[in-house]
Amino acid sequence: MHSKTMKLSDYGFTVLQIETKSNCNMACRFCPYPIRDDNKSVMKDEDVFKLIDQIDPFDTKFEYVCFSQFNEPLLDGNIFKYIKYANSKKIKNLLITNAMLLNNENRRKKIIEAAPSVLKISLHTLNKEKFNWSRGTNLDVDDYFLRIYKLLSEIKGSSTIVNVDLACNFMSKKKKTIKKFLGLSTGEASVPENVSEIIEDLKNFLKGLSSYDNSFNIDKKQIEDFLLNSSPDYMSEEGLKIAPNIYLKVKAFIHGRRISDFKPLIHSFSCKERILGVLADGSLMPCCKTYNNDLSLGNTKTNKMIDILNDNKKWITNLRAVTKEKSKICKKCYGEPTNRGVYSRALIDKIKSFNSIFKLKIN
Repeated sequence: MHSKTMKLSDYGFTVLQIETKSNCNMACRFCPYPIRDDNKSVMKDEDVFKLIDQIDPFDTKFEYVCFSQFNEPLLDGNIFKYIKYANSKKIKNLLITNAMLLNNENRRKKIIEAAPSVLKISLHTLNKEKFNWSRGTNLDVDDYFLRIYKLLSEIKGSSTIVNVDLACNFMSKKKKTIKKFLGLSTGEASVPENVSEIIEDLKNFLKGLSSYDNSFNIDKKQIEDFLLNSSPDYMSEEGLKIAPNIYLKVKAFIHGRRISDFKPLIHSFSCKERILGVLADGSLMPCCKTYNNDLSLGNTKTNKMIDILNDNKKWITNLRAVTKEKSKICKKCYGEPTNRGVYSRALIDKIKSFNSIFKLKIN
């Protein structure tokens, strides 16, 4: 490891998310952005570069640096500069966008020219009737889809891997009924319940893409097979390949605002969160779900990440261990929407733990 860099994976973190500007142009129901305190902070170039400089490019477990936390990165005109800087340091990087600003041809060209390692388009909701309600917008949905079509047509065949993300709860009616009875979370209300709800909307979306650029020609049976065989395990699935470098993927959604209104877990648990986040005010967050700085480990604008993490090593070690001694924020994140759900979760986790120990003894 170089003297100025650090292996974030030594602390259990393999992704660094940097929020360069704390504002967004959507108010999605599944995102905490509309209820967070800060939407005005901006990072200076030197602060962003300093964070990238601290990442060890030879850390084999490190996945990528991502230029967002709860913001829309394209609202920051300097974002392309940061992507290029990460590339110059041999640091894999991810750009996530809600696609709202893809109507600008020059901006699309800048994305392609900057060449992020991976580009994620957070499409999430394909249903035209529910789209604006879900995303907190007042858009012409066909025009919004057209913005995505244009970028996909222009970026296909480039070195950037593109994932178009759809959202789903993966919740059958039977499973939802049981969870409601137990008082457990039934997923995010503003995204589709299960993959069967997505099929026709996805067919129409891809039909529109094919009409715009006929090099995209996806068989309807292929779409159905992809969706019906998809699972909540987003990380291990390749997705539906619609171009040499473009994939459609389905992501299981948790309730994004759970920290604000969930009941705290009452039993021992461990958190294996792999994402370390930096808010635009410089706060270093041990999680991708904390939207205010009340769980901040320190400030990266005044201290190095390695010093902050070392100062909080005991806290991080405890976070990874199976204990009850967790912050209230962590307990609520792992909690449930009702008190009944909290006790149900405790019982379920105890049974799982018992089964795991039983299997180990047998083996």
